[in-house]
Amino acid sequence: MLFDFDKDDFPAGRRFEVCIVGAGAAGLVLAHELTRRGHDVLLVEGGGESRWERRSQALNRSYIRGNKFAGAHSGRFRALGGSTSAWAGQIMEFDELDFSPREWVEGSGWPIRKSDLQPYYRRAMEIEGVAGQLQEDEAVWASVGLEPPPLGEDLHMSFSRYTPEKKFARLFSEMIRGPRLTVVLHANLVTMLPSEDERSIAELRFRSLKGKEASLNAKYVILCLGGIETSRLLLNQAFCPWNASGFVGRHFQDHIQCFAGDLKGADLSQPNWPFGPYRLAEKYLPKVKLTAEAQRKYEVLNVNGMIEFQDGVYPTLRTGIKVLGGPAAAVGIGEFLQMAPRAPGAIWHHFQIKKDPNYALPWARPKLSVYCEQSPKSESRITLSNKRDKLGLRRANIDWQISEQELQTIRVYAKVAQEAFARSGAGEVVLDPDLFTDRIVEKCTDQFHHCGGARMAENARDGVVDADLRLHGIENAFLCSSAVFPSSGFTNPTHTIIALAVRLSDHLDSALTSGAGR
Repeated sequence: MLFDFDKDDFPAGRRFEVCIVGAGAAGLVLAHELTRRGHDVLLVEGGGESRWERRSQALNRSYIRGNKFAGAHSGRFRALGGSTSAWAGQIMEFDELDFSPREWVEGSGWPIRKSDLQPYYRRAMEIEGVAGQLQEDEAVWASVGLEPPPLGEDLHMSFSRYTPEKKFARLFSEMIRGPRLTVVLHANLVTMLPSEDERSIAELRFRSLKGKEASLNAKYVILCLGGIETSRLLLNQAFCPWNASGFVGRHFQDHIQCFAGDLKGADLSQPNWPFGPYRLAEKYLPKVKLTAEAQRKYEVLNVNGMIEFQDGVYPTLRTGIKVLGGPAAAVGIGEFLQMAPRAPGAIWHHFQIKKDPNYALPWARPKLSVYCEQSPKSESRITLSNKRDKLGLRRANIDWQISEQELQTIRVYAKVAQEAFARSGAGEVVLDPDLFTDRIVEKCTDQFHHCGGARMAENARDGVVDADLRLHGIENAFLCSSAVFPSSGFTNPTHTIIALAVRLSDHLDSALTSGAGR
């Protein structure tokens, strides 16, 4: 059942078993898993059905205090489906090392291991529709009649995969209008009120942009918000026992992308050239990873790379998203002036790549593109501005920092890749001279992969949620978001978010079935 709070009355006089706030990947997957097991679920989304709804997008407007950070506005979508409404559908598991303590990486280690999440990764693949794809990298190589290129002991090639249906609002369309799920659009959570003993959340208060207000209670509350919005909402609460140690908003992370050098002398016209940007068999994207042993040897963070074309398409599309979807005030004059002459090429590329995933614009230049993890103890932080949005909530300040360890990781990777490409005969990587100066920071960009800010930890002294994603100090409220990641590896976080959602659904199903909870 689908309701619009702007037009319909909020479901009243009914106590739901579960209230999920946020209808992105995590929220929809949780709703799917719980409703199919017979539980009644309320799913509340602040946006509408369109990702281009300017008034809802305007609530995301933030203030940038550190390095430039495009994802503050271009990478967030308040809409049914969340960021999957603009997602490429790429999935890849985190590495074992990402979950493990690394003595050379301060703050590393999750309170769960990859083995704890592995069965949920498998179930996530079934939900995403990729369980039938080739699962072993060796099988992917064999399917295109190629051998992995010889890269030496420090590098390893692996593949990410692509979901057949990227838009989760479409993937779960039948469930959204089914009898077990109640979906309410344009209802923004503004306040969480405690019970008398302050051990649980007793009441949720919602507000629409048209001024309507409503409140409800539920046995369990799950916040499935974006990485930035999670910290912003939690920081806006007067009642916040989960932040006794001040961790909310701290150690915010994204993935750093940097074009580290030019590729010379390579024949990219050969079919299925193995280093990307081509997708082998159109479903698999090759990643050149620094091995766990090499990370340990060089004492660096997790990092990978591939050959990509620097053609200006994605910066142009990012600015276009802000122009079309808002908030308009987030578009700087410099961004707009850069976008305007590039727009025709970007639009042409957008449609051509739908026909041919390997299409490149004529002026595109192949470069070594590096994607680097940020430190689990990143100095980046989300705080609150004194300026408020139309709901009365204080807006976010985003201070995105790039550390020396992160820059050193990119430099080490670039040198290793340069040597490996030369040995394999794949071409000459000519490194950017700025790579070894502070000027390289200006050439680094974020990837819309908002992680951290509400880290998972065994106790409230070290984080915001426990290993079961329960808010510390609260019995009936959970976070299911990339904000809980203690570390973020190098890969897209969506697959891991979905795996955590499936894991949480098992926990909640068990509690609901046994009658646990308040």
